[in-house]
Amino acid sequence: MELRVIQCQVGQFNLLGNEKSLSFSIGLFEKNVLIKDGENKARLYYSGDPEEYDDFKDAIDDLENVFEKCYAYANRVFSSTDYVAECILFAKLYNQHYEAIDAWLLAKRKKETEDKIARLQKQLEQDSILPDLSWVVNNAIEKEVTKYSRWLGQDKDELDQLRENSEKYNKLQKRIDDRIKHIDWLKESKIVEQD
Repeated sequence: MELRVIQCQVGQFNLLGNEKSLSFSIGLFEKNVLIKDGENKARLYYSGDPEEYDDFKDAIDDLENVFEKCYAYANRVFSSTDYVAECILFAKLYNQHYEAIDAWLLAKRKKETEDKIARLQKQLEQDSILPDLSWVVNNAIEKEVTKYSRWLGQDKDELDQLRENSEKYNKLQKRIDDRIKHIDWLKESKIVEQD
């Protein structure tokens, strides 16, 4: 069983108005599916002022206060969803499966911490912080060379169809010469990769 924040964001959730509000929900999941008992979901839900976002952003670490706020909200809101029943289902399953949820969360946090340590260790071992842009630049240049080479081929095919020394032939020959110079310049502009 897993404990997940489903939503914690500020936005325009009321279709009849344009005021912003906070929408928050956290639930219990089994095999990536929110647990349900009949029509009730094993979740806590809250909707309120955008300024309350900070009260919910670390919901898993502050679950007692989050539960109190969601339960108070459930008692005062009129809805076709029975939020009180959902709070009670959440609390009941949470208490029944506390050890499994705690073990899952502990393993998840350990993995996140290990990954963060690995990233930090990699940073400590780096000789440089700035990214090497040579691949990005060279890739862009190679695309440009391919494009100009394709145009060059088309121009050469067209040139073969024209009468030598005609005005159109001479203009096309100049464009071909310019394309060849540009392709050569692009190839010379490639960047040597950093070690």
